[in-house]
Amino acid sequence: IPCAALLVTGFLFFPSAGRDDAHITCWAAHSLADSGQILNYNGERVEQSSSLLQVLILATLEVATGVDTLTLAKLSSIFFGLLTVFGVFTLAGRMAGPPFAFAAALLSSLSVYFVYWSFSGMESSLAACAGTWLLVAAADYVSGRSHGRITWAVAAMPAFLAVRPESPILLFAVLACAVVAVVVKAAMSHGAKTTRGQILVRLHFLLLLCVALSCALLLFRWWRFGKLFPEPVTAKCAGLSYEAIRFGAKYIGDALFGNNPFMTVLSWVTIAGLIVVLFVELSAKTLNLHASLVLLYIAGYAMFTVLSGGDWMEGGRFLVFCLPVAVALIPVALSRLSRRLMPLVISTVLLVAMQAAAVIEFARYSSVSLPIWSTPPSGEDYAGYSW
Repeated sequence: IPCAALLVTGFLFFPSAGRDDAHITCWAAHSLADSGQILNYNGERVEQSSSLLQVLILATLEVATGVDTLTLAKLSSIFFGLLTVFGVFTLAGRMAGPPFAFAAALLSSLSVYFVYWSFSGMESSLAACAGTWLLVAAADYVSGRSHGRITWAVAAMPAFLAVRPESPILLFAVLACAVVAVVVKAAMSHGAKTTRGQILVRLHFLLLLCVALSCALLLFRWWRFGKLFPEPVTAKCAGLSYEAIRFGAKYIGDALFGNNPFMTVLSWVTIAGLIVVLFVELSAKTLNLHASLVLLYIAGYAMFTVLSGGDWMEGGRFLVFCLPVAVALIPVALSRLSRRLMPLVISTVLLVAMQAAAVIEFARYSSVSLPIWSTPPSGEDYAGYSW
């Protein structure tokens, strides 16, 4: 049901969503599929795409299927949006149980910014997918759950590190803060020392793995392209400054509390859910590692957005990377307050209605996509274009 909701909403309101930046990545992928090398438009060794993982996926799909790269980008971004919904369901299930997990998946699948960028052909939904499944795998492994095999965490980590330029720094910060949180919580409580020791050992292993894989990725880029980061980072990053922080904070404020009143209400509800889960985790005797890693992940991406100065594109693109798991904390917060289903059902119905209104408002005033029923502007020849 949540996956169907994402598909129907996206195809109706945002069938041609996103910006032409998708072509930047598509060219790099087409070059890799065609010549075996990642080249820019001039045929030079320049990493013009922000997402190495998306380049590798699209190139592999093009070689395997022979389908046009742009079509593959469009369809794969929708697919990774759906896979993110499955990840949110799994993650929320670990934290709250099946009924709350369903509500979390439904609310995430109808989040307007997430739906919009899932139909863009860009890496936004892929980044959200990689982050969500890494949180599941890492928390399962660290907490010692029966299905938390180390292989899942080891497989998920390189995918996440390669999906966005900021991923190595972000993941290192999240894992390092998780170590500090476990140590502080252990000092404040009297839990089993053996369990705490095992958790810290596993966290330190993931931290060392993150450093090793990040160094390998940086060395590969230096060897192949002569730079440690993709070209968009070099072109856009002006370093830390008051102006960048001001623009980044304004970017978050505009995306969450801008001219869409329904999005404003949803943003406040999401923030309230984050606060409730944070308060419960701080007051609990033992850490819920799934909730703790999610909170740190959201805080990390919020900090990145502020320090980087935000983004020029519409629809809170930088927030989409963590938005599905942030929205998922609303039902998780309800589960911490009451295990009764009636409050969950009522709040979910109200929030779904609010999300539908937010989608219509965004499609009307902010989206660059044409709804499926719209008539293209007169005087233009659209016969040669697909959806």
